[in-house]
This record gives sequence, C-alpha cells and structure tokens, in this order.
Amino acid sequence: GYFYENLAIAGDVEVVAAWSNRYAEGQPMATSRKLGKGQVVYSGTYLTPDLTAALGERLFAPVGIEPLIGDLPEGVEVTMRMNDHRQLLFIQNYTDQPAAIGGVPAGRDLLDDEKPVAGRLDLEGYGCCCILRRPRP
Repeated sequence: GYFYENLAIAGDVEVVAAWSNRYAEGQPMATSRKLGKGQVVYSGTYLTPDLTAALGERLFAPVGIEPLIGDLPEGVEVTMRMNDHRQLLFIQNYTDQPAAIGGVPAGRDLLDDEKPVAGRLDLEGYGCCCILRRPRP
C-alpha cells in the first residue's frame, strides 16, 4: 500500500502541495517553514521520482537552485565539493553503457593527468571524472 499522512498546519507553515484525489483532496501533502536562512520541507508521503521532480521545480527555482549540469543521461550523477579555494566536480556513470554529457564546465580532470575539460565529456561504462575548478575571485 501507500503511505500518507494528514498534516496539521501551524501559522508560520506554508502549504507547498495538496492532495488531489480521494478523501484527502485539498488537504496539505507537503509543507514548508522558514528556518534561519533556509527552509524545512516536510512531505506527508514517500518521494516517488515524479513527486520529487514536481517538488524540486516548485521549491528550487524561486531560490536560484539549478542542476550542476543539466540534461544528464540516465544513470549519470554529478556531485560538487568545494571550499574557498577550489571546487571538485565529480561526474560518475553508474551504468555499463557509455554516456555523453554536455554542458560540462571548464576545468581539469584530476583522474586523467589534469587534462583540460570543457563542454562535452564522454564517459565509458562505470567511468568517472573529477574536475578541478578554481572559483572566480
């Protein structure tokens, strides 16, 4: 079966999404509350890929959150680790098939003799890349 929860709303809580069918129609399904410089989002159900995408569109765009690299092929993941001096962008292909990735930012691949990388990147099956980038001053 499916898990769901009826959410009670306090005065400082915003309804982000509501149920659209059955007995809970119109009732809050996901809520948001500002906390410090950020916000906490609570979902009263499990996150399916479609629900995650819909909530991401609703919550990320207004605060300027964008993908590190857009339009990734299925099975490719991008992660960034950074400090004040450098950014490390990890691109990993979790499939056994080659993957072509576009929109790759300029940098040097630390796993391939610091070879320059920019624009397009081809990863073999289960391949990965670690791009070193220097933040702009």
